[in-house]
Amino acid sequence: MADRTLTISWEDPNELAAQAHGSSGIDFLRAIAAGELPRAPIQDLLGFDLIEVDEGRVVFAAEPGEQHSGGQAPLRPLRGPPPD
Repeated sequence: MADRTLTISWEDPNELAAQAHGSSGIDFLRAIAAGELPRAPIQDLLGFDLIEVDEGRVVFAAEPGEQHSGGQAPLRPLRGPPPD
């Protein structure tokens, strides 16, 4: 099996954390979703986007990739809301 690589770049998380001070959590997340603040480094590491932020609800989207697989079975996108 051939080795594979994945290169990830991110911005300084300390700068993002500094922006969190003085704003509410929901305003902070809305600014990230709107592109007014940089993405959180974990978003780039795991490959997900912050799509929607509302009171009591945050929506993320991800495209599963080969790097997310444990090798036991193919990855399938999740559809619909999580179970209660």
